Amino acid sequence: MSGAVYNAFRMLYTANPKNPSALFETKDGLSEALTDGRMQLARAKSRVMLLGEKVSDDEAVKKDDLPQLSGEMLSAEYPDWAPSLFALIENTENEHKEN
Repeated sequence: MSGAVYNAFRMLYTANPKNPSALFETKDGLSEALTDGRMQLARAKSRVMLLGEKVSDDEAVKKDDLPQLSGEMLSAEYPDWAPSLFALIENTENEHKEN
């Protein structure tokens, strides 16, 4: 998630040429591709581990170790955070419908 926030902020920040470029070290033409690549690799590793396979030094996730989740459980366990998650899910699902 930090990569997505980084990319979004950098896009906004660099859109105004008056903002000092010294905030970022990675070249503008490379940063988005590097960040996207790292995010894709992290997602791929997560998928493989969730399928029960080890990736490099990271252990596989056992099916019995996976949490059982529901909206009710998330609301009860995380009353401050669950509404934000549900709003994010709803907004994203609505955007999917528009495309």
